[in-house]
Amino acid sequence: MAAQQSGRGQLWIPGDRNAFRKFVLDLAREDLAAAFPGDRGVEAAARYVSGGISELLIWSADNHAAPGAKELNEFCLKLTKPVLETLRRARG
Repeated sequence: MAAQQSGRGQLWIPGDRNAFRKFVLDLAREDLAAAFPGDRGVEAAARYVSGGISELLIWSADNHAAPGAKELNEFCLKLTKPVLETLRRARG
């Protein structure tokens, strides 16, 4: 299951939204655990980041006035950067 773009450039998220949120959480957890192995903050960071990403994607899918994929990607990167910096600082 994954988000897809419709012909108009809007996102379409098939199926159950809770399953989609879990899918995004699993991806975030996997990526963060690989980048910060053994870090106790990974689970909190994964939930925080995945919640933001999921909601931005769902907002985009539900709202034709929402930003497009490129702008959403820029938002995600800007908003996620402080979380990654926190994990990096915790590593020492």
